[in-house]
Amino acid sequence: MFISFCHCQCFTFEHEYICQVGAAAAFLPKDLATQLRVGGRMVIPIGPRHGVQALYKIDRCGGDDTKQPGVYREEDFRVEELMSVRYVPLVDAETIS
Repeated sequence: MFISFCHCQCFTFEHEYICQVGAAAAFLPKDLATQLRVGGRMVIPIGPRHGVQALYKIDRCGGDDTKQPGVYREEDFRVEELMSVRYVPLVDAETIS
């Protein structure tokens, strides 16, 4: 299954394996990454609003996603920069309203 996000309203995809985020985050949103199952992948642009951004591939390669959901441990994720990009910024619900 493939899920695409265009803003930062957090949808639960605990049973999903692929997430593509369609707006640039200033930093890796750990609350989103921790929802990936082990073996899951997220592709997300990360970088400043008016600067150089990069597309990243985040793979969840470890950790127990059933006993400790929502816990981010750096060693459980493999992060790879893919290419330079320019995306609209990822905003939170308060910014939209």
